[in-house]
Amino acid sequence: MSKLLSVLIASVFATSMSLNVAAADATKAEVKAEVKTEKAAATEMKKDAKAESMETKKTAAATEKTTDAKADFKHAEMNAKADYKAASAECKKKPSAEQKTCLKDAKAARDKTIGDAKATRDKAVADAKTAKKAAEVEADAAKEKAKTEEKATK
Repeated sequence: MSKLLSVLIASVFATSMSLNVAAADATKAEVKAEVKTEKAAATEMKKDAKAESMETKKTAAATEKTTDAKADFKHAEMNAKADYKAASAECKKKPSAEQKTCLKDAKAARDKTIGDAKATRDKAVADAKTAKKAAEVEADAAKEKAKTEEKATK
């Protein structure tokens, strides 16, 4: 009887041990799956952050170019007006027959300089807008790619 009891206790103990091992294996698998999911989410967050950072840098560069172009325009405009003032002062020293032509030429030179500066500024602004949109599209594509990769890993 004691042998039977020993065998019975041993079999109960062995069964409980095998159940504990099976439960531990199931828990390990759940933990691994959870860790894998968390890693995928973290990777996606990193890729999103990288895409946003890239977009921010490109947008900042485009904004800086726009600001520089606007400052260059203001500088060119001030120089053209100063040149016109100097030229008109020189024109006033000439005989009246030449004054009209001289002033006309000075105005034309001023207007041409300002027009060229405006064209340069407008082109820089348009290029900056294009660069910003391209950066936005590129960042969106990077985010979509990250989401697709995350779904593929799940």
